[in-house]
Amino acid sequence: HVIPVTNPDGYVWSWDENRLWRKNRRDNGDGSFGVDLNRNWSFQWGGQGASENPSSAIYRGTGPFSEPESTVLSQYILDLGDVAAHLDVHSYGQLILSPFGYDFVEPEGITGRTHLVLGRNFADYIAEVSGAIYDPGPAWGLYLASGTCSDWAHGGAGAISFTFELRPANANEGGFVLPPEAIEPTATENREAFLDLCRAVAAAVRFNLPDGLPPFLVASDPEPIAVFALPVASADLLPATATALVSVPGQDVQSVPLSPTDDLGGYALALPPLPCGRMIGLAFEIQSADGLTYRHPTAPEEFLPVLATEPTVLFADDAETDPGWTVEDVEVTSGTWERGVPAHDGSRGDPIRDADNSGSA
Repeated sequence: HVIPVTNPDGYVWSWDENRLWRKNRRDNGDGSFGVDLNRNWSFQWGGQGASENPSSAIYRGTGPFSEPESTVLSQYILDLGDVAAHLDVHSYGQLILSPFGYDFVEPEGITGRTHLVLGRNFADYIAEVSGAIYDPGPAWGLYLASGTCSDWAHGGAGAISFTFELRPANANEGGFVLPPEAIEPTATENREAFLDLCRAVAAAVRFNLPDGLPPFLVASDPEPIAVFALPVASADLLPATATALVSVPGQDVQSVPLSPTDDLGGYALALPPLPCGRMIGLAFEIQSADGLTYRHPTAPEEFLPVLATEPTVLFADDAETDPGWTVEDVEVTSGTWERGVPAHDGSRGDPIRDADNSGSA
């Protein structure tokens, strides 16, 4: 459901009278006009970052949902029933903001991690499209604001909720007045992030490998793989059902239990020894209390490929043990490198600190 304009009279006023008008056009009865609709929602209404002064640009109104625009929109959302995710689109700052903005707090438990992981995913998609850097984080990192739509969507309606602050990154690049040539690139890069939110909702559970899939697995002793299984549009996931499906060419698919590492959707996959030189396929599954099974990749025949092999170490040096090497006499201008604890200011090119704090070479 896409709602492009939620403040129609304020929008018209911004074209006809004041380019950067923010509020609606409520006659406040004291000579001032307008309520900031993004301070008028019922969740944590009237707190920090919202003004009781009708002349303020962030005037909160006379009470929660005092305005027809916020009232109708909130009822529209509730009438949809079981809304999984909500997205506000604002400008500017190149930020991906998650709840909350009313105070220095964040969603608790697995929901907090879900917002964190999704926000990073969105930033990665944007960077892949255009190279633009969008910073994910809680809304209070921008400024405190209470009674906002995004806070209500999560705290009041139970949805995964984000606010995207679009280009530019700062006021020096145009601020609220985006240069026309930047409009289409802004839309293109954010479209991919918006679609990823849609994919997450469609899948209901976002599986995430926080360290990525390793380039290879040591066949004789595979390193554990960290996995998150995070609810987006499904609640009550059953940790005991979390498994990895391991596909080895010529063999039946094996099911390997995932071991919970915390109560925030974190798991570890400890694989048995694998046949060397084979491309292994991995998939992940978890069930919910209502009997549904969620899989990544979603298609039953799809697996994530990774090579099982035995690497050969050709050279290793921990930089702590003197191997007895010597340096030929060469002409130098400002000193030579020595094995030892750094003790200089860096002016001659060597490090200025003991990197591992061991106190030795």
